Amino acid sequence: MENANKWKSAATDGLILSAITIAYLLATSLLPEGMAVISVFLWILKLTGCIWLLYWLMKQYSSKFETIEYKSSFAYGVWVSIFSAIVCSCWQYFSMVVLFPESINNTIEQVVSALSAQYTDEQMDAILPILNNLPQINLFVNLIYFTLFGLVTSAIIANFTKKVNPFNDINTAE
Repeated sequence: MENANKWKSAATDGLILSAITIAYLLATSLLPEGMAVISVFLWILKLTGCIWLLYWLMKQYSSKFETIEYKSSFAYGVWVSIFSAIVCSCWQYFSMVVLFPESINNTIEQVVSALSAQYTDEQMDAILPILNNLPQINLFVNLIYFTLFGLVTSAIIANFTKKVNPFNDINTAE
């Protein structure tokens, strides 16, 4: 498979994979307060759906080859995960800044009220600029989290999607 097709395939699969997380994030942001049980159920559904979909996407990619080594299958899963992480992190940033800006303001207010009892005014003045950059911090933290999760998941799934010819490694005895 050409490299251009590999990258296009990984980007497309990453976009498909990110759709599950985006649907979850949108659904939980639209849920009314106090729906923790439904939120946990949706998170478990999202987690299993993402793992299954990544497995399926890697299996589809592996089926294009007669043999594919672990490292090639793993690398493909990592690239799919990286593309998905970029899309998911950007979506979450967009939703925090544009779609639901009141949620970030509510979060900052709750943190300030909880911390103000424990810290002095000078310490709170040092914490506030960090809280005001919460969407940007969240963008990079989620990018790292989603990428690391995809890395670990791809490492496990690659064991099940590799196709190796066992007769390639036989040394002929003389």
